[in-house]
Order: sequence, then C-alpha cells, then structure tokens
Amino acid sequence: MSSPVTVGFVGLGTMGRGMARRLVQAGLAVSVFDVDPAAVEDLVSAGAKAADSLESLGAQAGVLMIAVVDDRQVRQVMGAPGGDGLLARAAAGTVVLIHSTIHPDVCRDLADLAASQGVQVIDAPMTGNPAAAASGSLSVMAGGDAAALSRARPALDAIATKVTRLGPVGAGQLAKIANNLAIAITTRAVREALQFAEAYGIDSDAMLTLLASGSADSWVARNWRTIGETADSYPGGPAGLGNLTYKDVSLALSLAHRAGLPIPTGAVASQLLTDAYVAAHADALAHRDRRPPPG
Repeated sequence: MSSPVTVGFVGLGTMGRGMARRLVQAGLAVSVFDVDPAAVEDLVSAGAKAADSLESLGAQAGVLMIAVVDDRQVRQVMGAPGGDGLLARAAAGTVVLIHSTIHPDVCRDLADLAASQGVQVIDAPMTGNPAAAASGSLSVMAGGDAAALSRARPALDAIATKVTRLGPVGAGQLAKIANNLAIAITTRAVREALQFAEAYGIDSDAMLTLLASGSADSWVARNWRTIGETADSYPGGPAGLGNLTYKDVSLALSLAHRAGLPIPTGAVASQLLTDAYVAAHADALAHRDRRPPPG
C-alpha cells in the first residue's frame, strides 16, 4: 500500500489560498507557508498546519506546490541544495509543482538544480480564476516526467478537473503563456466592442449577452464581470491585475522574438491591458450597484 501524500504549499494569495483549501478539503495532509501571517492563520483554521520555514516545509512534504508571482520569487522559494529554501532539505523522490507563470528556462534551470538531489520539478501553471481555484475546477498544463506527475496526481486532482501533460519541463509554461496571450488579446477586444456599443446607446448587459451567444463568444465575454470582480480584490486593483498579465505577455513577446515569430497584436494588447481591466472593474461595480437588494 502506498503511503499517503503529504503536501507543502507556498503562496496563499489570490489563487493559492483557494487551492490550498481544496487540498485540505480533499483530506490531504497539508502544511503551508506564506509571508502573510493572516493568510497562514486562515489555512490553519481550515485544517492545514503552519510550517515555520521554507526549509522545514521542504523536508516534511512529498509534494511541494508553489504559487507565487514571478521568476524571482520562485527562485527564492526553491533555494538550493545545502543552502536555503525548499531544496535545502527536500528528500530524494520529492516532486515540486511550479504553478506560477514564469519563463520556461527558469523551470528548466530549477529542474536541473533539483535533480542533483533526486527531486523532480514539474511546471504546472493553471487556467481559471479564484472561484475555480476555490471549487477545484482549474485546468493544469504540465511539463515534466510522467512518473513524477503521476505521484503528484492526488494533489493535482484536488485542485483541477483537467491535467494535461504537454511534454518535458517548460512545456506547461509555454502552453500557459500562449493561453494568456490569447486572453490578453481577447480582453482588449471585448473592451473595445463594449466601448463601441456603449457610444451608440447599447449597454453592457445587452452586449455581453449578445457576444456570449453568437460567433464572438469567448471565455472573456462570458466572464467579463468576474474579471472585473477579480480586479476589485486583486492586490493593486485593476492596475495590479494589468501588471500581472503584462508580465505574462512580455514572456510571450520575448519567446516569440527568440523564435523569429512576429506577434504584433499581442504587442499592442500588452500596452492597453490596464485600461481593459479598469473598464471591466467599473462595469462590474456598476452592475453590482444596479442589482436589487436580497429579499
């Protein structure tokens, strides 16, 4: 009989908090770490244990999950064998899942570093929003060893309804960056369509319904106000969410340049993201204000 999966989770922010809660709800033994004590306490109250350091977390969990913001933070969390961070004391056979959207080269570098002590890295970025994280309905794009991915499946199955292995380490990040490029372009397109319609007296209630029911349907059109609500609660508001997406589109632009591939629509969309999120946020608030009070 295989031993139960023990999970260590780092990064209890907009997405990570809901993901960690799902792990607890699935009955897994979960320890968490975050720089925000309130976020840790929230998960402890839900049934997780608090790790006192990244090093102790790395030593005690068979599956380590990272949901921080960028390349720098992921490198800092991972650390190095014999040094600090998760790799300081992680045992051979440990699987590290990197859920952050970062450069695929960083994932490859960290995978090589971890392999020196028998730890395997899977890049596992996900699509979805905070509600999907909380309900366990994310979609995960994975890159890395198939056997390591299989060992991590109990944790992944708790947070996602779909897990797709796309190839070696880095492949998951490439797919996620392509996905976010499409979202950025579509977000800008929906923003301009609503702006155009509003200029001629067609409100967003009517236009969003039309977009979602016809040939212009998209995830963005169907979730326009959810995007606005996410911006409302995201650190930094709409500008913060715009900066996060800009980071992902910038990765796409850099990788496209490496491949000699022009993506001009992505380049333009990247400069206009904050405006789109500001518009979605304003529309979500206006719609909320128009709703009748409950009862």
